[in-house]
Parts: sequence; C-alpha cells; structure tokens
Amino acid sequence: MLVTVRCEKCRHICQFDDRYPGRSVRCEQCDHIIYVPTTAESENLTPEENDRIADKAVGDDMPEDDIWPDISAPAPASVPIPIMPREHETEKPPSAEEIQADQLACDHKFQKDLLRLTTPIRSGGDCVAFALICFFILCLDFPLPNACMACIIYPLKFVILGFVCSYLFQVIICTADHSDFLPPVFWFDNIWDDVVRGAFLFFSAALYTFAPALILSVAYAVITGQQDAAAAGSDIHIALWGLVIFGVFFWPMVMLVMAWGDGLYFLKRPDQIIRSILPVWKPYLKCWLALLGAGAIWYLTNIPSEELNFANINLRILCQTVLLSIVKLAAFIYAMRIIGLLYRHYHQRLIWWQE
Repeated sequence: MLVTVRCEKCRHICQFDDRYPGRSVRCEQCDHIIYVPTTAESENLTPEENDRIADKAVGDDMPEDDIWPDISAPAPASVPIPIMPREHETEKPPSAEEIQADQLACDHKFQKDLLRLTTPIRSGGDCVAFALICFFILCLDFPLPNACMACIIYPLKFVILGFVCSYLFQVIICTADHSDFLPPVFWFDNIWDDVVRGAFLFFSAALYTFAPALILSVAYAVITGQQDAAAAGSDIHIALWGLVIFGVFFWPMVMLVMAWGDGLYFLKRPDQIIRSILPVWKPYLKCWLALLGAGAIWYLTNIPSEELNFANINLRILCQTVLLSIVKLAAFIYAMRIIGLLYRHYHQRLIWWQE
C-alpha cells in the first residue's frame, strides 16, 4: 500500500511504499526531510488535523483520506534517515539509438508541419486577419497623392510598417507556442509591451544582421557620392547582394534569440549564434530558403510608383496590386511560421536555450 505525504516546504506530493512508514526520508523534489507517519499514528489524528486534511487542495485522482497532514514529526533517534536518490540520478542517460530516434521524430514532425501550414488561411479568423494586414500593406505600397502631405503620410506609413512587422513577429510567437492559426490583428493587451516591443525586436534583428550591407552602402555613398550602391559597378553590386543574403541567413536565429534568449549577451557573441545553428542546420536551411523566397517575391513584385499614380489609376493596376500584396503577405507569413516551427521542434538543441 502506498503512503502519500505532502512536503511542507515545496508542497510536492510524495508516495512511499510499506518500507517507509515511521521513518524520516528526503523529499524527492527539494530534499527536505519529511516524516512518514505509521498507520497507528494516523488513527490518533485530532479532529482539527482531520479538518485541515479535508481543506487541502488535492488532485481529483487522489482521495483525500490518503493525504497525510503537512506536519513533520521528528524521527526517532534509533531510526536512520535514508537518503532517497533524486529522480534524475535514477534515470539512465539516453542511448545513441534513442537520441537518433528522437531526432528522426522531430524531423518528421517538422516536415509534416511545413506541408500542413503552407496555406496562410486556416479559419475564418485567419481570413479576417489576413485581409486587414493585406490592406495595411496596400497602404504602404501606394505613393503620396501630393508632396504637401508628405509630413503626414510618411510618419503614418512608418507606424503602419511597425505594426505589420510586429504582427509578423507575433506570428513567430504563436507558431512556436503550438498554434496553427494566425493571431488576431488586435491581439495586444498593452501597446507598448506587445506592439512596440515586437516591432523593436523585428527592426533590431534586421539592423544587426544587415549591418555589413548597410555599412557598405553608406561607405560607398560617402566615398563616391552616389547614393544607390546597388546600381553601381558589378563588383559593388555583387558584394552588396552577397552581404544581404549573408544577413538573411542569420536573421531567423537572431530573431529567436531576441524573443526567447538573453539577446544582449548572445548578440555580443556571434559564435554562440553559429553554434546554435549547427545542431539544426538542415531545418534551418529551410528557414533561410523560405526567407530568401519571400524577399525575392517582394522585390520582383514591387510595382513602380509611377504606375500607382493616383492620377492614372485604373482597375487593372488596382487588381494587380492587390494580388501581388496577397502573394507577398502569404510568402512572409509562411517564412515566419517556419521560424516558429524551428523553435517548436528544435528549441532544446539550441545552445542559448540550454544555457
């Protein structure tokens, strides 16, 4: 018969067999010494102690009569105190076959979720959220109606851009938390903690990973006086795009570090980010390719501003712009979901998570 005792220190419920009643043992969770009463001692409980037992918040699967009061009686001098081994000391370390089987299971689940989350819309709420975010992207694509409204439109566009980036960051969070649906557009309870922080982390990760490309562009503009480094000679053009692709490669892991890890410490140690990528390099390459594909779609489907002039706008251009905005948003949502899936299935292998 098992005897159940609640530790008075950590409130953990311990169960002991017939060998331990009348002896003092250590709690299997916190090592606090607790006394296991005998059957004779339990029959001598006062009514107050019985009432205290009845008031305990006990699990549904454990009868209240089997719970001893949270009191510790001193152990008799003649009774030794057996030190029970901790739980992690009794477990055998996993074998190489078990580790390999676990990795194969994670890879299978990751691949299955990649195919399952291809479509961005999975419910009616997803449809509403997707339509609203697509509308915000349309607002970013359209040019100014006139130069006089620049002081109003540009700050408004910057706010919309920050909100869209914060929403994409929230897609990563929701996917990592085992949610297959898009977050609602107005998911936030606190604008500062939810919206501003998400946009700040999104922009900070981009600034950190694309810093070499930005430095090259600024240096080229200062030295030559040309503002567009991408339109310069072939060498500068290739170097700039190479640095952009290099930044896209590290951007997913930097986002995960900022969301769940000690961002300031690990951003000072780029080697830790590289060490986190190595154990999960196969699924991480899929994140990188998805981001490259989303960026390429955004770049190739960018409509020149002269075609979106309010003076000559027509139905064809408007439908084309809406369709391209839908494709852009779907590509980026899928890329954000892959980053979330990377954390969902492989977070225990990340160096910064283990530390």
